Amino acid sequence: PSQIVAAALLAHGKRGMLHSSLVEAATFLLDFLKAAGVRHSPALGDHPEKGFESALDGFRADKVIARGVEEGERYYTIDEDERIKLDFYKNMTLHFFAPASFLCAELAHESPVARETLLTRYRAMRDKLRLEFPDVPADEQELEFEVTLASLAAAGVIPSSATPAIAVHVDRGRRKSR
Repeated sequence: PSQIVAAALLAHGKRGMLHSSLVEAATFLLDFLKAAGVRHSPALGDHPEKGFESALDGFRADKVIARGVEEGERYYTIDEDERIKLDFYKNMTLHFFAPASFLCAELAHESPVARETLLTRYRAMRDKLRLEFPDVPADEQELEFEVTLASLAAAGVIPSSATPAIAVHVDRGRRKSR
């Protein structure tokens, strides 16, 4: 749970994070990891919120985060001097998100994209970053691509992984990155 909570806290990018926003982000990350077939802690089983709470309690005990309450809702702030501890936990799971980040980077730039074009771009991105993330042999990259598309569809990022052109959900919006 600590890795997912740390990633959610660091991805927020603002000074404080509401508890409801944290649970939403952490649940999204967990759902994606489950869809990708990544093993996870039993503490994240039927009631992942309990696992999230346990991680938050640990971070508070270590004085990595502070908790406050405003208008009846809890929020968390990160102690900037202790931020490296959150980075440590986040970095333990970062490689699981690498394939999806390669695809999402392309889809943020252009959507929809023909499936074959997206696969070609995916392979090019993977090749450029082969020293940064675990390398996958070329003959296994297509399977990884398909699993990643299915995971993105299960997480609600794309409507379907079984179409000739891949697009992001229209209602989710996208920002131009280039």
